[in-house]
Amino acid sequence: MSARERLPRSFWLLLVGMWVNRVGGFVLPFLSLYLSEREGLAPGDVSLVLGAWGAGTMLSALVGGTLADRLGRKPTMMLSLCGGAVALAALGNAHGSLALSSAALALGALGELYRPAVAAAIADLVPESERARAYSYLNWTFNLAFAASPLLASWLVERHGWNWLFLGDAATMLLAALVILRGVPETRPPLARESATRTDWLAPTRDARMAWMLVAALGIGLVIVQSFSSLGPMARADGLDPRQLGRLFATNGALIALLQPVAVPRLARWPLARVLPLASLLFALGFSGHALAASFSGHLACVVAWTLGEIALFPLCNAHVAALAPPELRGRYQGAYWFAWSCANVLGPLVGLGLLERGGRPLWSALPLALAALVPLALMRATRPPKPAPGSGLRSP
Repeated sequence: MSARERLPRSFWLLLVGMWVNRVGGFVLPFLSLYLSEREGLAPGDVSLVLGAWGAGTMLSALVGGTLADRLGRKPTMMLSLCGGAVALAALGNAHGSLALSSAALALGALGELYRPAVAAAIADLVPESERARAYSYLNWTFNLAFAASPLLASWLVERHGWNWLFLGDAATMLLAALVILRGVPETRPPLARESATRTDWLAPTRDARMAWMLVAALGIGLVIVQSFSSLGPMARADGLDPRQLGRLFATNGALIALLQPVAVPRLARWPLARVLPLASLLFALGFSGHALAASFSGHLACVVAWTLGEIALFPLCNAHVAALAPPELRGRYQGAYWFAWSCANVLGPLVGLGLLERGGRPLWSALPLALAALVPLALMRATRPPKPAPGSGLRSP
């Protein structure tokens, strides 16, 4: 039986909606450059705006996970995509650090609300034996779109100006909402409906293995967020133009699109306690190499290295979180997982740009190097089997 036959039609339609949304994700990769070059903000103000967006994503993680369990997966996704389009329009028309920060906060809070709902819907639709493959297809879809999105974005900036980034991004969010409205049913299981009146945001943190997953997600997020905060200024300082920067982002997406569907099903057969720490180590060390790069080819080699780690990390971590979550708490577990990523969205630009400004590249490289030691340890603890109670017959997911 092929992968297409093993996974339901509604799953594939959900991926179509996510691809449409992502292929128009023009704004975020170029936001730091837009703020500094078009709006003329100082590095501290750029960090403030990016941090406001990150703060909004923190709110979206907690609220989105709870809404996915209480209201349903589909209404949460619709609210996010439609509300995010409005926030994008506001951001594109805002000027000054205060107005831009307010609009970025709204964009993070609304535009990212869908993430826990999408992850929970996949866990609802797909049996556990196929979830690693399903989450790899989700990540593959995002990156397939992202391989084209930066090239389209850089073309729009050069030919039509910055405003078209915001218009195009908002339009694709609305189109994605239409796809989900017409093609994706509500998937919330009965247990989630029965427990909908309970709002226990801390339940995932009382699961020891999930708590370590949150630590790992924070560490990975602090590294990956540098791709749209400090990496742009570093590459520009080396003489790379917007088109070359777009090619770097596109290389990341293209490699994932090419390799992930083949690699992840095979890697899923290996013990996660072995695969995930090694992948995280390659990921962090690849990022640290940008501190030594001084040309397009040097930065490209670093992108290839950390992309190879990313190929395993993201879908396998998603699948492990889904396996840890009780059915009635899937939205909240995914919300907690995204909350850890959102904390990185807030801290990452402040830390990365701050280190770059105060100590240059040598000090900046300390961030991924430190996380190269922490994250593998956290993932080893998150993936080790739980100790069964005597006579309980407990089995790990």
